[in-house]
Amino acid sequence: MEGVTQYIPKESTADTLQKIKTLVASGSTLLITYVDQNVFDDPSRVADNTKACSMILKQSARVGEPWITGWTQEGFADFLKECGYQVVSDTTCKDYNDKYLAPLGRKLDEKDIINLERLVVAKLL
Repeated sequence: MEGVTQYIPKESTADTLQKIKTLVASGSTLLITYVDQNVFDDPSRVADNTKACSMILKQSARVGEPWITGWTQEGFADFLKECGYQVVSDTTCKDYNDKYLAPLGRKLDEKDIINLERLVVAKLL
């Protein structure tokens, strides 16, 4: 579920996760992204370029697809647990830039990274 949760209410994400549980086996892996609540509340905590955060929020609203939902890291882990999933990892773009792109010689320049979304790997309990 990449790039979805910020566009829908938390209840809709919960409903989707419950439906996924009926389709996959226990122990299955879920990949899901969410927007850090700081994007809405304090962009300086997630990006050096706070203007970029503001621009993205304004642009998404302008095209009729506003970002309406964000979570804290702890809050999202708790949310997933309530939905029957256990977080395995919760990373930022910078994390996977360093871990995956750098070894391939494809590392992004630090100034081009805005940690708006977090990527979670979780297991269905």
